[in-house]
Amino acid sequence: MGNLFKQSFEEIWHSPAYEEFRDKALRLPKSDPYFAPIGCYKCCDNLMHNEEVHRRIQALRPDEIENLKRDVSLRTGGEG
Repeated sequence: MGNLFKQSFEEIWHSPAYEEFRDKALRLPKSDPYFAPIGCYKCCDNLMHNEEVHRRIQALRPDEIENLKRDVSLRTGGEG
């Protein structure tokens, strides 16, 4: 849906492509051809990855969180 190295998270989240995805995810069955390239059927294919990243972030110390925020900001050109 986007690239965090080229766009801010906010730009990706509010992009027409993401808006279209959310609309179709609410209205269409996951067997619809729109979802075939994504491989989306019963749940988010990235759910397990997202949960692992969330678990790792929750385990960070406050200084590590600040470093992560700084690194993301530098990679995205200070956006997001």
